[in-house]
Amino acid sequence: MAPPTPFSASWAGTSPDAHYRGAPLAARKHVRPYEHPPHALNSDTMQAIVNEHYGSPDVLQLREVDRPQVTDTGVLVLVLSTPITSGDMHLLAGTIFAIRLYWGIFKPRRKILGWTASGVALAVGDKVTDVQVGDEIVGEPTNGGAWAEYVVIPADRIALKPTALSHAEAASIPVGALTALQGLRDKGGIQRGHSVLINGASGGVGMFAVQLARHFGATVTATCSAAKQDYVRSLGADEVIDYRASDFTERDER
Repeated sequence: MAPPTPFSASWAGTSPDAHYRGAPLAARKHVRPYEHPPHALNSDTMQAIVNEHYGSPDVLQLREVDRPQVTDTGVLVLVLSTPITSGDMHLLAGTIFAIRLYWGIFKPRRKILGWTASGVALAVGDKVTDVQVGDEIVGEPTNGGAWAEYVVIPADRIALKPTALSHAEAASIPVGALTALQGLRDKGGIQRGHSVLINGASGGVGMFAVQLARHFGATVTATCSAAKQDYVRSLGADEVIDYRASDFTERDER
C-alpha cells in the first residue's frame, strides 16, 4: 500500500441530488459503450479519499485502498464525477451525535464518503439485467464510497445518465432532488391544485422543489433573497417573496 498523502480541495458547496430508483432502464435506447483503457481493472487497488477520524477537511487523505468487488446485484462503476454535499460534511465533522450513532461513535465505521456517483459501468453482477458494461450511469451507493476511483452501486439505485448532461451535472442532481421529491410527494401528498410554500427556494433542495411542485400542478409561492428572485421565477414559481423585506408567516394565505 502506498503511504497516505494529505488531501486538500476547494470545498465550495455542490448543489443537489435526485432519485433514480425504479427508472425504466429496460426500455432505454442503445447507449454507446464508453471507451475506457483496457488496463483499467488490472489492479486490485484504487485511489480514494479516506477519513479515519472525524474532523475538518484536513483529516482527509488520498490513499491507495482495495478496489471493491462487484456483487451479484451490483455494478462496478468507474467514478467520473461525485459531489460534495452537506450530508458528506456532517458525516465528516461528526459533530451531530445522532450521526455518530449511525456512522460510528468514536470514529467512522466507513472510511470513504460520497453518496452519488456519475460514471461508467465496468462490470455487472450475475443477477443484473438492466445495466450493461459501458453504460454511462448515475447512481447512489448504499453506504457511501463514491469519493474513489471505483464504487459498487446496487443496480436498483442506478439510472442511465441523460445524454444531454455532463457527468458533473448528472452527479449534482440526486441528493437535493430526491429530498425535494420525498418531501412533496411522499410526505406532503402534493396534488394538482394545491398551494405550496417553498422556503429557501434558491437553495440546493428548494430549486428542485419549485420545479417538482409545478410539475405536480401546484401553485407555488417561494421565498428567497431579492437577488435570486428572477432565478426562482424562471424555475416556475408563481409568487416570489423577498424574505428580508417581508415575513411570510404573517400573511393571511395558508
